[in-house]
Amino acid sequence: MPVSDGLAFDSMSSDVQRYYLCSSCQYVLIKPKYVPCGHRYCSHCIGKMIESQSPVICSRKNCGQMIKNDEIHPDLAVENDLNMLTNIVCLNETKGCSWKGSYALYKDHCQVCTFENLQCEYCSKSITNRLLNEQHCEICPKVPVSCPLEKFGCNVQILPESIQDHIASSLVEHILLLADGVSSFINQSMSIADQPLSTNSLPKLSIEKTNNECFENKSLNEDQINEQIRLQTYLRSQIKQLTEEPCILISGVTVKLYEIELHKLQQQYALSRFLTNKETYLWHINNVQEMFQNVKQAPQSNDISTSFYTYRGGYKISLQLYINGHITAQETYSSLHLTILRGPCDSYLNWPFNKPILICLYDNSAKQEHIFHTITPEKYSECFQQPKMNENPSVKILEFCPLSMIFSKDYGYIHQNKLIIKILVDSYII
Repeated sequence: MPVSDGLAFDSMSSDVQRYYLCSSCQYVLIKPKYVPCGHRYCSHCIGKMIESQSPVICSRKNCGQMIKNDEIHPDLAVENDLNMLTNIVCLNETKGCSWKGSYALYKDHCQVCTFENLQCEYCSKSITNRLLNEQHCEICPKVPVSCPLEKFGCNVQILPESIQDHIASSLVEHILLLADGVSSFINQSMSIADQPLSTNSLPKLSIEKTNNECFENKSLNEDQINEQIRLQTYLRSQIKQLTEEPCILISGVTVKLYEIELHKLQQQYALSRFLTNKETYLWHINNVQEMFQNVKQAPQSNDISTSFYTYRGGYKISLQLYINGHITAQETYSSLHLTILRGPCDSYLNWPFNKPILICLYDNSAKQEHIFHTITPEKYSECFQQPKMNENPSVKILEFCPLSMIFSKDYGYIHQNKLIIKILVDSYII
C-alpha cells in the first residue's frame, strides 16, 4: 500500500488522507503539531528537525517557510479526529506487518512493531523496534558526550572512549578554565564571608548539578575556603610552568589526578561523596560532629543520602543515613536505609536484583573493630524487584551502629570529623 494510502479508508480521498500524514516522515501523525504555514508534523519528527536544522525549514514540497520554536503548537483538533479512526494499517505493512486497529492502539503498536528496521545513527547497530531504539540511544557508546569540564566552559563533544585522550591533550586549556572557576568561586565565598552573620556558620552556596549528580547547599567554613585558595595556588603554579616551559610534559598530572582535581571543585561542599573502584564504593560523610548537633536541635533534618550505580549502566542504589537513629532506634543507634532506585538501563538488567551487599562502617583506630552488615536480597524480595515507581521499599538497618560506639574516643569511627562507610556488591572481599 502506498504511503499516501497509509490510512486504510476506501471512502477517504487522497487529499483527506494526506491531511493526517506527517509532512516529514509521511506516516500517520503521532502527537500532531502544526506550524504557521498550515502543515503538520509528528512531535518526534519536528523535534528531530529542530535538533538538526538551524533555521528549521518546512519540509513540505514547494513550501520552504521558516519555522520558529514558539510557533509550533499541538494540533488537538486533528488528534481528536484521529482518535475516531478505527482501521489504520501499520506503517510497516509493506514489510509484512498485518496489524490494523484504532489510532490509540496504533501509537502503541508503532513502538513495538517487530517489522520495523531501524539502525542506530551512531553505531549502526540494527534494532527491531522504536522502543528498543530509544533505550539503546541512552547507553550507546558511540553517542557523543560532553567534556567533564563543560560547567567550566569546555564545550567539546566527544565519544566516551576518547574522554581520557581529550583530557590529556587539553591540559593547558582545562587548567586555565579551572583556575578561572576557582578564582570566581573564592571571590564569591570571600564576599559572602565578609557579610554579618546571624549564626556561627557561613551562608549556604548553591553548587550546580554536574555528571548527572545534584549537590545540596552546604555551609562553608574558613578551612574550606583556605582549601580552595591552596587549590587555586596549585593550579596557578601549573599554568606558570606550562607557560615558561611549554615543551616539558607534566608527567605527574595523570588523568586520574585530573579527575580528582575536578571532583574537589564540584563536590567538596556536598555532605556525601562517593569514590568508585570497580564494585567497591566509599561514602565519605564530613562534619559529623556539627551534623549530629544540628540533628539534635532540628530532628526533621536527621537524614542525609547519596546514590550510585553498581557499574556503568548498572543498578541504581541509594543510601540514607540517620545519624541520630530512625523510628525505634532514635537517640540510641545510627540507622541506615538502602533503596533500589529506578535507573535508565533497568530494562537491560536481570531482575530481581540478587547480589549480596556488604556494608562496613570503618574503625580507624588501632582496634580496627569495623561494623559489618550483610544484606541478602532473598530476605527482602519486594525491595529488590524492578522498580515500577521512582524507588522501591527500603531495606532498613535500624540498629546500624550504637551512638555510644560512634562517638566514643575508644574507637575511630569518627576520624578527622568524618565517617567512612564502605559498600561492596556481590562477592568482592573487603
